[in-house]
Amino acid sequence: MVTFANMPKPMKNVLILTDFSEKSVNSLVYVLHLFKNKPKNFYLLHVVNDTTAINNYLNKLIDNNPFSKGHNFYSIQLKTDLIEATKEIVSKNKIDLIVIGESSSLIKKQTFRTTALEEVVTKVKCSILSVPSSAKFKGIHKMAFPTDYTNYYEAKLLSDCELVNNFNKASMNFLLLSKKSVELNSEQRWNKETLEDYFSKTPHNFHKVINKQLAIGLEKFVTENSTDLLIIAAKNINLIEQLVLRPSTSNVAYMSQIPFLILHQPSF
Repeated sequence: MVTFANMPKPMKNVLILTDFSEKSVNSLVYVLHLFKNKPKNFYLLHVVNDTTAINNYLNKLIDNNPFSKGHNFYSIQLKTDLIEATKEIVSKNKIDLIVIGESSSLIKKQTFRTTALEEVVTKVKCSILSVPSSAKFKGIHKMAFPTDYTNYYEAKLLSDCELVNNFNKASMNFLLLSKKSVELNSEQRWNKETLEDYFSKTPHNFHKVINKQLAIGLEKFVTENSTDLLIIAAKNINLIEQLVLRPSTSNVAYMSQIPFLILHQPSF
């Protein structure tokens, strides 16, 4: 049995990318619910030079929110592009998680491919929580982790994730998505066994979904299993491309309803 001796490092610093839109408002409200009674340092970043706007945003949304108590909030504006600003804040403030709001209307039209999410996923080494503007926090009861079992570090990645450990009473569904039926090789079987060992004391299941369109396969699974949070390893960029950034079809409700947690190895 594989065991992990080190306890997960508590997440302390959260960066929220904001443009004062509905999606940004929703992402902030969602994470305040998510981290209720778990004090954090929230950094709100806007890349235009408008101090008044971001301060008014803080006053309006945070001061009147009952879940904001116990947290610290900092407003930041930088005269640079989004990615450079994000990299600077992540490094300077030792950010554990970046939160990005996604517009559900843009997702349905598939015109969001060049927005912040794709840029940050591919260029910034930090875990990301993508929150659709239609997503509402109703607790985390079921999590799904799409994987192809080719990355040996995924068990350690999940063991270091505070969010996963905070919701250890939730069930974890490991999901092998494939376009055709194939047998796991020895390396894949070992990685699957490692995940099973780590979650031996946590409710979990292993599933396989065969569909020529992986996004459609995931859609069917999350609908049938009432999934609250989708998790994926950042290094599995091929799967991220097919499920998050460029799904082959826009006819998938999970893109507009379920938050995606993309885990980078150095984070948490």
